[in-house]
Amino acid sequence: MTDDPTSSPLGRTVLVIEDDAAIGHMLITLLKAEGYRPVLVADGALAVDTARAERPSIITLDLSLPNMDGLEILDRLDEHADVAVPIVVVSAYTKRLTERHRDQVAAILEKPFEVYALLRSIAAALTPARRLPARRQPA
Repeated sequence: MTDDPTSSPLGRTVLVIEDDAAIGHMLITLLKAEGYRPVLVADGALAVDTARAERPSIITLDLSLPNMDGLEILDRLDEHADVAVPIVVVSAYTKRLTERHRDQVAAILEKPFEVYALLRSIAAALTPARRLPARRQPA
């Protein structure tokens, strides 16, 4: 899918934070087929610890999750980030995102989403020239 060698997916870890089993399975299958190394987490409370342990190249994030919602995950990742990891929000509840949260993410896709839009968003977020600036420190 990606023609840009600087955004090659080979071996890059994608942390998929998604509690819908069908969507999670589809994302894992799709990302593996594209050459990524996907890791699925279905519980919000485990997502932050998994992100710290796995140190993914990118995260896809649903906002409606059990035990901790996506907004709190964004806050916690931002609090403890030594390196900014691009995040692509994939959710039916994107209206929940505040302006501050929108500034934290590389892309926002509303469910249902186009597969190619997701792949393009991931590739664009991983392209060095398009990387997010360092995260802002809390005021």
